[in-house]
Amino acid sequence: MKKRILALTLIVAGLPSCIKISASPFDTSQGADGLAGFLATLLLSSTSMLYVAVGDQGKSYTSSDGRTWTAQTGAGSTITFNAIAWNGSRFFAAGGNTAPQAVIYSSADGITWTNVFTSGTGTGATTFNDIAFTSGKLIAVGQINLSTALIRTSSDGATWSTGSGATANVMRIAGDGTNFMAVQQPGSGTVGAYKSSDGITFTAVNQPFATIGKPSIAGDLIFASSRFIFAGSDDSTSATPPSRSSFTTDLGATTWTADSTNKIFAGNAAGEYARALAYNGTRLEAVGDNCRVDFTTNLTSLSWSSTALTMSGCSAINWKGMIWDGSKFVAVGSSGKFAASATGASTDWTYTTLGSSNVNAIAVR
Repeated sequence: MKKRILALTLIVAGLPSCIKISASPFDTSQGADGLAGFLATLLLSSTSMLYVAVGDQGKSYTSSDGRTWTAQTGAGSTITFNAIAWNGSRFFAAGGNTAPQAVIYSSADGITWTNVFTSGTGTGATTFNDIAFTSGKLIAVGQINLSTALIRTSSDGATWSTGSGATANVMRIAGDGTNFMAVQQPGSGTVGAYKSSDGITFTAVNQPFATIGKPSIAGDLIFASSRFIFAGSDDSTSATPPSRSSFTTDLGATTWTADSTNKIFAGNAAGEYARALAYNGTRLEAVGDNCRVDFTTNLTSLSWSSTALTMSGCSAINWKGMIWDGSKFVAVGSSGKFAASATGASTDWTYTTLGSSNVNAIAVR
């Protein structure tokens, strides 16, 4: 996070990682930072908090504390939601349906959902993979027929403009308050990174996986501590099992720096990938496959704990999304699983299970 005076340090360290700081005090998809996040905390403290999670079969889930959850009807069984964001007045969930078409739905309460965007019908995998709100704009990214980039941007959540510049399926999007950063996952070649100042026109910048052959996983991309942080993996034939790495870059994305010797999830252990990142002002937390959790407090070198830890009391769960809500980390994952921890330590998670469907993303207002 931006350097702040000592008097604010302890306060701001507890900001929701679902509020994209320097962008808008209402962004609910990633990290918190600076004065905008501080003001957001003051605003949130005056109203009751509402957590909304979404996932497979169009299901949604709501909570008032991030620990006790209620399953809702959602938007319909033909839909898979992959991401969710809050824009200050409504939640926006993005994903795809069985047509296949990419879709965006909105809701004020996480219970009743309205379709606000549907793409043309594809012949292959057509879906949105991520959605974020920053600089007063919603931006959803994904792919058409698995291979063509899909970018849509909106200022009001009703009218959507077409973005351009990326060349393949775009997996993640994040903003720093001025610019958007996106990463794509092509079928071959390096992970592409793209930057935009308006959410419409994207320009290629230096790539995090600049020297590897075939990246298979773009785990997560967030903005925290005045930098973009990306977690991914290399599925090239030279890396068996695939190598996991995290990368950090400045606002200009001029150089991506790979994590140090202590790589995320211990780098090359079993084939388990980091799927979600969240930042509480001090600790950058990562969760992923098979109940794995890791952390670092150094966002410059990204020196991780050096061991792929396993959450106590967790078995065979692939975590898919996570936020910091100001007082705790809240994660969602496969088999209807929810988890919460005030510290992020592997021994400090409590769990809730609702049904058996995958829960893929979470946001809070």
